[in-house]
Amino acid sequence: MEYLIRDHQRERLTIALALLAMTVAAPCAAKSSSSDPAVTIDFANGLYARRMYGPAVGEYEKFIRLNPDSPELPSARFRAADSRYFSGSYKSAVFYFKEFIRDFPGDGRVPMARFRTALARYHLGEFAPAARIFVALAKESPDPLLRSGALFYLGKIYESRKNPERALEIFRRLMGLYPRSEYSAYAALAMGERFIGERDFASAAGAYEFAAKVADASPENAALREKALLGLFACDYSRRDLKTALRRWQSHKAFIAGSACEPQILYLLADLESEKREGSLSVHFLEKVIGHPQADDGLKEKAFFKKCETLSAIGEAEEALAGLEEYLNGGKGDLSRAGYEKARALEALGRAEEAARIYRGLVTTVPESAWTEQALYEKTLLKIIEIDLDRRDYAKASEEAAAFVRERPGSRFLDAAHYKLGVSLAGLKDYGRAAEAFGKVGEGSPWHGRALYGLAACLENQKLPDAAIRAYEKINALYPGSGFSDEAFSRLVYLYLQSGEPEKAALLCGEILSAKPTVRIYPDAAFWLAEYLLGRCRRLGPGCGAWAEAMYRHRGAYGIRSLQGLLHLAKDIPVHQLESAAARALEHACWRLRDLRALALADDKVVQLGFLQAHPLIRDLSAYRIAFPS
Repeated sequence: MEYLIRDHQRERLTIALALLAMTVAAPCAAKSSSSDPAVTIDFANGLYARRMYGPAVGEYEKFIRLNPDSPELPSARFRAADSRYFSGSYKSAVFYFKEFIRDFPGDGRVPMARFRTALARYHLGEFAPAARIFVALAKESPDPLLRSGALFYLGKIYESRKNPERALEIFRRLMGLYPRSEYSAYAALAMGERFIGERDFASAAGAYEFAAKVADASPENAALREKALLGLFACDYSRRDLKTALRRWQSHKAFIAGSACEPQILYLLADLESEKREGSLSVHFLEKVIGHPQADDGLKEKAFFKKCETLSAIGEAEEALAGLEEYLNGGKGDLSRAGYEKARALEALGRAEEAARIYRGLVTTVPESAWTEQALYEKTLLKIIEIDLDRRDYAKASEEAAAFVRERPGSRFLDAAHYKLGVSLAGLKDYGRAAEAFGKVGEGSPWHGRALYGLAACLENQKLPDAAIRAYEKINALYPGSGFSDEAFSRLVYLYLQSGEPEKAALLCGEILSAKPTVRIYPDAAFWLAEYLLGRCRRLGPGCGAWAEAMYRHRGAYGIRSLQGLLHLAKDIPVHQLESAAARALEHACWRLRDLRALALADDKVVQLGFLQAHPLIRDLSAYRIAFPS
């Protein structure tokens, strides 16, 4: 299998091999000067075995020239072409493999020569002739490893031709036919990468699990196992599944420790851990990344900044600030990012004025050439606006937000800027312009819900209740269960009453009381609604009116649902029957609607009231978690 897998591993040549080449070159040169064919071919084969392909070509060429009738000639011809392939001379390799196939058609290495020819054409971007050879090999080759390799590269060709569905079909066929082949594992890795790009994390995890099983059966191929594990951790990370990621880390800890993939895995775990409030384990992981011998400088710097960010978030901003000061004093690296994180640490310490000065300095000094710096530039501007909003300096915040919107119309932070502009204008009581700013926040934006609430509040302040109602109703439709929705329910009860729609207000209030304990009902709204419903109950008759008033005195705002229920009962039960039942319920202090209904439907001679009074005592309103502002 080594002769195929070598193609995957040749990028992993170590410095040790280069040093070996330097140390053996001089003594071996003396041996190669011998005219003995056996010595020459042995020396060439030794270079080939050590992957010293450049010198090997010269030795094979010497042997071929001097020994045209040797029985070793086919082997020398094949390995001379193979050495050209592995040294990256693909055009030359194609030519010499073709000559080998022509001159030695019965040699057992012909299928491999065809495979190498196709690979060389693949690397040259000559996909059509490469695909024809791969298709033929997949059908005709007696070697299952060659057949699996041909299918793998055929799939890669379809990927290169922007035909991912056909590539996926071939990869699945390969994995089904040759489930233990390392080529199947590499196909699974390619599939996993594609599924992650499509955010199909379940399918991606399945593909990486397949690759991991093949890797477990090939312990000598550590790189394959590392790639499969990294893919699985990437799936856990993308799903924000810290529990599974930690369990996976513990299961493979012995293999991961000291491996090339360890720093990347530790960083992913740290990023997930940083979402937890304590964050101490995240800092521990990040420190291991920073000190890891296999982590590159880019990842170490990324881990350093993540550590500073996490320390600020968990209340250890002083430590973050000290590390950032040391970094900045060094005068090297991403100084703009360091300045940004320093400002965030100062914010966490309550030093907003110092933070704002740093942010403003970054805005004027950070260049806009690189994407990351551009993103930093935009975030910094938004942070400046946020600080001014926190200080209630609405005039300055509105100027900065308006400038951002005007100067950066294509920014991916434009929705955030529109929202902050709306907040600052609302703080200035400029509700018309604030509503306009809130209305420009896109529906797909994470800022949309709060912007929609801001729009509704501005419309209320502009005395446009109908438009405000539509905005609040839209919040309930788009963001059910959110804090915006809770507040929208409260405002809608009030606005329905204001707009002369008490029935709608009553229905909404009933829903709040039965299913939304976190939603508050404004006292004046509850009072107006109760008065409206009590008036309707009085019109049913003196008995119903008296029971309704007494029941509401006992049950408070929660009795609004019972008032609605009484009005509904009047549609199904004759009023005289309901009047009689209400009088008896009042006499025996029965305040539950179901008791009143039972009395109304039962025969006078059969009804006993003892069971009605066996219900739990009427509880205080606080037991229902309904909060009323004073």
